[in-house]
Order: sequence, then C-alpha cells, then structure tokens
Amino acid sequence: MRDTNKVLFDIDAFLMMMLRRLWRHPRFLVTFAFVCGLSILVWLNVALSHQEDRIHQLQRQERVAQLKSHINILKGDNSTHAIKSTKKKIPKVFIYPLPPKFNYDIENCISPSIHRNGRLFSCFNLSNNGFGDFMYEKGDMRVHNTNQFSLEVVMHHQLAHSRYRTYDADEADVFYIPSYLGVMFFCKRLSMNVSSMTTELFDMLNTWPYLKRGKPHFAALAKIEREQCSNRYPYLKNPHCRNVTYLGIEKEATVSWRSQVGIQNQRLIVVPYPSYVHRNTLYTYSQAINSPGLDQRKVFLLLASSTRRSNGFRAILIDQFTNKIRDVSKAKYLKKCYNTS
Repeated sequence: MRDTNKVLFDIDAFLMMMLRRLWRHPRFLVTFAFVCGLSILVWLNVALSHQEDRIHQLQRQERVAQLKSHINILKGDNSTHAIKSTKKKIPKVFIYPLPPKFNYDIENCISPSIHRNGRLFSCFNLSNNGFGDFMYEKGDMRVHNTNQFSLEVVMHHQLAHSRYRTYDADEADVFYIPSYLGVMFFCKRLSMNVSSMTTELFDMLNTWPYLKRGKPHFAALAKIEREQCSNRYPYLKNPHCRNVTYLGIEKEATVSWRSQVGIQNQRLIVVPYPSYVHRNTLYTYSQAINSPGLDQRKVFLLLASSTRRSNGFRAILIDQFTNKIRDVSKAKYLKKCYNTS
C-alpha cells in the first residue's frame, strides 16, 4: 500500500515539475502543444481510415446480398449447379386471331341500337373502341358515354394496342380470347345460338396446343356472371369455361347457387364497370388525376345510379346520399341514337 502511494506521489511530482518548466519556457510549451495536436490529427486520420474501410466492407456485403437475391441456383440431376437470372421481364400476351363471327359481327349486331318490341330501347354505342361517344375532358381524364356492358370490346382494344402484346404464341405467358359472347346476349338473332357458338369457340381454340397444355387463358365477360349461366343464356355452363379465367363486372356470391348450376370451380376476377371515366391515352405521361384536395371537395363520393329501391342493400346505399341530383340529362353531350332498322 505504501509502495502504491509512493508511485502516485512520484507521478504527481513529475507532472508538477513539467508544468513549472512549461510555464517558464514558452517555446517548449508551444512545441509540446504542437506535438500533441499532431498526434491527435494522426489518430483521427487512422480512425477515419478504419471507418471508411468498414463502410466499404458493409457496402460490399450489401451488394453481395442483393446479387444473391436476384439469382436462382438450380441443382440438376447430375448435382451440378447453374445460375439463372430472375430479372423481372415484361409478361407477353397472345391474342387469338378469331374469326369475325366471334367479335366484330356481334359488335355490328348490337350497335348502334337495341330494339325491344320493335321500339328503340337504348343506345349501345361501341364507337371509339368500345368507349362510346366523347362527352367531356379535363387534364388526362376523359368522360365517354361508355355502356356498362362494353367490357369485352374495351378489353380487346386495350390489349391489342398494349406493349404486352406478342404475335408469337410460343413466347407468350398468357393467352387472351377476344370473344364477345357475353355482350352477344343483346343480339337476339345470335343469342339463341350461344351454346353452339361456345362449343365452336372451344373447338377452334383446341386446334392450338396451348389450352391443352394448361397455359393460362383469360377472357372478358360483359354481363354479370349469374346471367351468363342461366337456362336462357347458358354460356358459362360449357365445361370448357373452367379452363379460362374471366374478368367480369359482377360475380355471383351465393355458394349454393354456384354449385347448383355447376360453376363452383369457375375462376372469375371482378373488375370495375367500364362506364364513363377513362384515362386519356394522349396524356399518359401524367400519373396524377386533376382533383382538388380533400378539404376543398364538396362531393366525396359519386353514385351514378337510378333511385329505384330494387333491394335492401341498394336502398341502404341510396339513403346515405343526402344530396341527390335527379333528372340530369346527358343529351347535350351526346349525338342522338337513331333507329337504323
């Protein structure tokens, strides 16, 4: 214990002696400060160098991890390994070149008018590639008088002009069936033959090898699903439809009913009704919709529908819209639809 105290005393005495000398000799003080400062700079330089090396090491590890996430190592039967890039590629869509009887002839049958009991029922204008007559434009949005059942025509046009389209069926990832058998419901002279038309359609598709190979196929469905598998219009009752995924405006939700008519295994993806508002393809560079902020909006939700209270759920929705605008005519935006018969 005494030895320890003695050592501490000697150190304190030495430091006091050094401080007295530094105070008496300013040059020595400056030299000492310079040496200390230089030592600190050298230490900081070494520390920064080690830090930069650590940063570069972490960056290299991150790049290696990213590289590993973009490759697949596949093990073959001979236990060798091959590296395959999983870089995301654009999916290719092949559109079957169907005869006009499955699409354009049907379009001509129902356009420009539908007749019921010899009288004009409503306009079914499929001009502008299914979008109908132009009504209004603002920014990159256009409003057309688009019929609610025009999905098959609109989808066909959009895919035909899409960057995803390929004319080489062998390189296609998915296959589109451009038939208008759904909207054919409105063509009286053709709708009576929907069963035979559906059979003929799949017979033609089976002359190609891709449906038999299980390649993904999809098509649009203009009318609601329930009406496409009724006794009057048994389009979806054809068993070959189970091999196709349909894009439809409404799906039947009653499980027991789907099982009863035999479509419990039918694949259908619900998409929005195609009516009215569309993006202007002339201004597709803009991804923003021109609309005011929430604090400036007077209308938060638009329900474009009639006021008929056909079911309880519809009545609940209508009752929640306190501001109802009735007797709104769109005639000032549209050309008249004449009886051409």
